[in-house]
Amino acid sequence: MKRIVISFLTIFLFTVTQAQDINSQKLRLDLAYLIADAANGFPETLNSFKEKTIYNTSYTVKRSLFGIKNKGGLFYKPPKEKTKYTEAEAERFYFGQSFKPEDSFYELIRDSLEIIFDATAKEAGLKKNKIKPPKEYKNKWDEYTYSSNNKPAFGFIKYKETNAIYVSIYSPFRPKDIAPPLKTLGCIVFSLGNFTYKYVSPVYGQSLEDIRDTKALAARAFSNSGIAEKDYQYTWYPNKTFYDIQQMFKKPIIVQEIGGITVK
Repeated sequence: MKRIVISFLTIFLFTVTQAQDINSQKLRLDLAYLIADAANGFPETLNSFKEKTIYNTSYTVKRSLFGIKNKGGLFYKPPKEKTKYTEAEAERFYFGQSFKPEDSFYELIRDSLEIIFDATAKEAGLKKNKIKPPKEYKNKWDEYTYSSNNKPAFGFIKYKETNAIYVSIYSPFRPKDIAPPLKTLGCIVFSLGNFTYKYVSPVYGQSLEDIRDTKALAARAFSNSGIAEKDYQYTWYPNKTFYDIQQMFKKPIIVQEIGGITVK
């Protein structure tokens, strides 16, 4: 990441004098600042905790592109395991800001952002990758990331229907208030009634040695699921992920995740 910062600042110094106007200079300066701060975990950009949802944890920011703080933010996405329908996703901590056609500076972002990122990536030895969207979002957007060893440094998304552009700058660290992700120790699989459905609750923790009572664990997992029925059977599968369980059962059995639980 240090090399990326140095390369970006070098490009900035060589190109800023050639910028057509002050807004082009501002874009390069803001990008350089955010990339440099990302290398240290965004200590200068992060302002305060905003909210936590099932998708991510978000934070307000002190700095953003062109100073438009209400359009930018910091986001932490926890890792996701592979399933039958989706690929695994690594955890991500990144700055994100969107630009719509009606927004200020949209045309500058549209015309200059990719050129700046391409030049920076070339100097830093980053690889430009086009990310394939999920099947249900095919032809909805074009996404590019600039990465080293499959770890993204920055990137952008161009949405085809709205023409909006989303800029992302990634940090190699997670926020200080986010604990390291827990391991998947195994899965509890519930069977009800005619056994057509298998309900799966992944179990997260640090070690299998922490699991002393699978019956109590299953009762807590089933209670958290919200399923109205009370008569169930369960099987504990240590060292198995939800994807592993999906692969174990074939049609006509339907495998459904009901939410995971932690050991402690």
